Amino acid sequence: MSGDKWIEIPHTQRSARARVSKPQVPSKPEPSKAASTPGSRTSYVQDAFYQHLITGRIPVEVTFLDGTTLVGTIDGFDTYAILVVSGDEEVLLFKSAIRAIRRYVGAFDGDPTL
Repeated sequence: MSGDKWIEIPHTQRSARARVSKPQVPSKPEPSKAASTPGSRTSYVQDAFYQHLITGRIPVEVTFLDGTTLVGTIDGFDTYAILVVSGDEEVLLFKSAIRAIRRYVGAFDGDPTL
């Protein structure tokens, strides 16, 4: 054992603090006050677009991924779906199935066949 060399590492204040202190976890940022639904999620461009269409009762043409279209007015929306009134029925559309939403430029009186 006399041939073994031991290296002694000096004890410092820094190493002592590193051993006993917990890592600092950054605090979560405050949620945006401009969210469409207070405290639930951040505000997106699509939220303002949908709100404009809802408040103005503006007719829209929804184009689906397969190319089919639906004409109606948007009545509500959330993170994953849009509620469209087409004719005299309400249709819940999942956003993942939608390719585009445009203002409808044709004649519209609530009849989806126009």
